[in-house]
Amino acid sequence: MILDNYLKMADAITVGSSTAAVVTTDYIDTVAASDDYAGCFIVNHCETAILSGTAAATVTFALQHADTTAATAYVDLVTSGAVDDAVTVAGYMSNLRIPTGTKRYLRGTITTSEVTTSGTVSVFIVKDVDVNSQLIP
Repeated sequence: MILDNYLKMADAITVGSSTAAVVTTDYIDTVAASDDYAGCFIVNHCETAILSGTAAATVTFALQHADTTAATAYVDLVTSGAVDDAVTVAGYMSNLRIPTGTKRYLRGTITTSEVTTSGTVSVFIVKDVDVNSQLIP
């Protein structure tokens, strides 16, 4: 897996002192709506474990897209579904394949079902992923 600095959307952002979605610090401007990134992957890499005090806590990773950079314009393009926070240990990777039909702007979000006590995640787009990591079609 080769990392391109221009395709990094977040570098070890802190996840969840609330259940509100944590939005990546950067977004990708594809210049026009296109399928240029179709088949690539958005990788959510847990730098440190995402922990909560609740046994039933889950984490959802998503790729959102929009025609403008307005925060309210973004909608989910693909999501991981609920992942048990016991799985999101340091080194865990959620790899989501980017589908066709993306709009101009792309960003990632991380949402927890419960308030977390710790956790950092890096988010980036890559062409290929580590075959030993989790792949979500």
